[in-house]
Amino acid sequence: MNLALFMDTSLEEMSRNGQLPRLLFYLKSYSARFSRVYVITRDKDEMQGHLPPKCLHLHTGDLPAGRLLHPFIAPLLFRRELTESDVYRVLGLFLPSMIPSIIASLLYAKPVVVTYQYRYREFAKIEGGSPLIVLLTELKEKIGLLLAARVIVTTKDLEERVKRQTPEKEVWLIPNGVLLDFFTKTRRRKPGKGSNRNILFVGRLTKQKNLFSLLKAVQNMERVELTIVGEGPLRGQLIDYSKELGLNVRFEGYVPHDQLGRYYHAADVFVIPSLIEGHPKVLLEAMACGLPVVGTNVEGTRDIITDGQNGILCDRDPESIENAVRRLLKDPRLAGRLGENARKLIEEEYDLKILLTKEANLMADLARSEKERR
Repeated sequence: MNLALFMDTSLEEMSRNGQLPRLLFYLKSYSARFSRVYVITRDKDEMQGHLPPKCLHLHTGDLPAGRLLHPFIAPLLFRRELTESDVYRVLGLFLPSMIPSIIASLLYAKPVVVTYQYRYREFAKIEGGSPLIVLLTELKEKIGLLLAARVIVTTKDLEERVKRQTPEKEVWLIPNGVLLDFFTKTRRRKPGKGSNRNILFVGRLTKQKNLFSLLKAVQNMERVELTIVGEGPLRGQLIDYSKELGLNVRFEGYVPHDQLGRYYHAADVFVIPSLIEGHPKVLLEAMACGLPVVGTNVEGTRDIITDGQNGILCDRDPESIENAVRRLLKDPRLAGRLGENARKLIEEEYDLKILLTKEANLMADLARSEKERR
């Protein structure tokens, strides 16, 4: 049996941003159950040397207008490989990967497995998308869910949402996971007398992340340093606002994924103050490092944090965020206990190796049943 994996980004870009090791982990799990894994991207250059055995890189970026036309030419250019494949895999409802997988599925009658990562329409609304953008996002979401043979969701809320939209659809609940070898538990440092405490945020600098509330929350805290890792359209406004409030903030900008561990290890508290979430990987990574965490009580985050057991849940306003952070900074024993429980939770429920084995087995079973049906 063969698997075709449609990527929404290039392997070159994943290599630059440190995401390639995580993809390779996926590919190793897939190749354990499939004879051949075809990785289909818009890369200009061959990246075969970066892939595990049994994985073959198919790319369109070296053709005239190949990157632009990739969604439409890939299903035809790789006709033989796609015909040989038994299952098509798409890691999210993104057009560069969703369009070619759907076209190939219609042409060659093969099942598509997609991941429904978050409520795309609601994210678009929060980010201030025009009514047309919101409508197109909703249409994209509905078409992807309708045409997929199976849908992978990461939370119970998303599972219920998909079942309401497509009651006949088989849904697989497989949460996001963590590479435990990458994000290791560290011994939490004891701050010296009078030293600053480090509060950490990692993620995109967008409206959805509610970062102005986080800045406001730390305004009245003494001996606190806030570290913000990530890039996004609000970077300039956030820098200006932090200066206006007179805050001690380090804007680290973009950090490759495989280098994030040192930021988690250097922090005292991790905060994810989002207005809405999918199933945040950065939260899982922070907890894997044994870092005490604060998260707003929203879908996605509350699927991971159990208040008072492995983290603190709070409301989305600055005062609630401030109180939750102060609670951890004032009580090292509580912070230590929550950090220990956080790491334990990740080990027991969010080990990426175990989750990917489950996913690969389900896709292999789907491929087998489709062959028998035909």
